[in-house]
Amino acid sequence: MNIEYLRNFIKLTHYKSFSKLAKELVISQSTLSHQISNIEKEFSGVVLIERTTKSFELTKPGKLLLNYAKQIVNLFDECKSEVSQFKEDFIEDIIISASTLPGSHILPKYLTDFRNKNPNVNFKIVISNSKKSLENLNNKLADFAGVGSF
Repeated sequence: MNIEYLRNFIKLTHYKSFSKLAKELVISQSTLSHQISNIEKEFSGVVLIERTTKSFELTKPGKLLLNYAKQIVNLFDECKSEVSQFKEDFIEDIIISASTLPGSHILPKYLTDFRNKNPNVNFKIVISNSKKSLENLNNKLADFAGVGSF
């Protein structure tokens, strides 16, 4: 089930008009009607809204769904907010083993730019010779290696 369709179902009960809500959402009235029809299909074709030419009424199943839809949308928003915090709190440490030239002169500028765009990533550059840098990578002591030549 599409969470946005549920949001629009809830909004529709406040607007009490397909055309007014469609205008507010900047979608066609038929698109909104199709969304409601899709929700009804999710429930084996149970009619949620009795439509007349000028208004509509929620059916008993429609009223029941409205109560659940509000809870579902609230829980979804709460869950999304809490899960999103992990992205903000998560800090990735990346170890780069590099020989002198790349590690001291080339990588720092690029890593600074990358870090500015990705604040949840920290870099540690381990300077050694090319052979040792590649050994560190092969032995999983580094995530990346930057070498001038080998």
